[in-house]
Amino acid sequence: MTRHLRDDECMRVAADGDVEGSLAGHLDVCQTCTQSVNDWKAFIGALRMPAVWTEPAVEQHAADSEELVAKIRRMTAEEFGQLINEPVSRELLLEAGIEVAHELVRRAPRDALHLADVLRDILMYANPDLPAIAGTIAKERANALRRLMRYSEAAEALDEAEMEYRRLVAPFYELAFVEWGRATLAFALKQFPEARDRAASARGVFLEYGDEIAAAEVRLLEGGIAFDAGDIREARRRFEEAAAVFVQHKERPALALAYQNLCTCDLRLGALEDAQRFHALACDLLKRFDMKAEAVRLSWSVWEAFAAQGKRETALPCLREAAAGFSALGMEGDAAEVGLDILEQLVALERYEEAIPLARDIASICQREGVALDVANAVAYLEQAVRATRATAEFVRQTKLFVGARFRGETGWIESDSIS
Repeated sequence: MTRHLRDDECMRVAADGDVEGSLAGHLDVCQTCTQSVNDWKAFIGALRMPAVWTEPAVEQHAADSEELVAKIRRMTAEEFGQLINEPVSRELLLEAGIEVAHELVRRAPRDALHLADVLRDILMYANPDLPAIAGTIAKERANALRRLMRYSEAAEALDEAEMEYRRLVAPFYELAFVEWGRATLAFALKQFPEARDRAASARGVFLEYGDEIAAAEVRLLEGGIAFDAGDIREARRRFEEAAAVFVQHKERPALALAYQNLCTCDLRLGALEDAQRFHALACDLLKRFDMKAEAVRLSWSVWEAFAAQGKRETALPCLREAAAGFSALGMEGDAAEVGLDILEQLVALERYEEAIPLARDIASICQREGVALDVANAVAYLEQAVRATRATAEFVRQTKLFVGARFRGETGWIESDSIS
């Protein structure tokens, strides 16, 4: 029995006008497929008419969207739940909310997650068949969850995003964002080979679709993977490639990240003048885009460079600023890791009058976060060692590595027993 043409075949025939021999023969005798091709021709022809894109209704939709985005930006996180009462179309509301949630991911991931959860509830309540929007909401939830170090939940959200996107007729571009998200998650978990492969796959799709901005942003991720794997020069090359793309377009947060990463690389490579220049450029853009979390990470990166040079007193103010910044953003896991960095410096300097209460605070943070028993035991043991002035800087460092790994979902134990 001869099969009917699929939608993608009808669309290709309608768009190109070229009909393969077997298809031409089928169209000559099948009224159903001929009608489908004619419907696609009419649709494509309408899209190509300039009037379709200049109708006042389209312009009004854009104006309504901008106004709604501005309104959501002015809301506090506690007010996001009121969005369900907005007297606008559900689709317009969801699109505007997604735009704001995406902006919030970098500077306030906890608020971004709350907004994405509200949007998901609105979508379920309205029950529209909008797989592209449902997939994007799940993707933004994954981004926020990853930044809050809730990695297993982030992976589940990415699975949900993929499931929704696969309901689209041609989901390949959207699925590249899911692959990018999985690459970033693998990077956070220090699974470098998987992160490299997934990043390369996503970047290839973006280049195929002509999205050089997204491809350059994936380049940033590839630079981060190289940096954490110890290849600083290769990382710097990739960051520089990404920055070269970003500067050709309208200023965007990704350029701030490129400058931030170049600053960190140059600090590690001893190119202090270049590092200072990129630091100034990064700080300016981070402030302009209100990227609080990234500004905190920049100060943390600066500390790491100073620590590598043994400048502990210089590092401490940067560390304290980073810990306070992460706490204010609700990123308690990061705050605990920075706290352990501070503790390492204080123990090395034998400033136990400051180290003892800090160790107690770190233990409290871990308790509030509901960490696994082995993490709780490790931090409690560290607190006891600090209180008894028996801990060494090396032991604090190994505890930090262990706690950070467990926050990322890795297993293992402390490799050193350096307690004096």
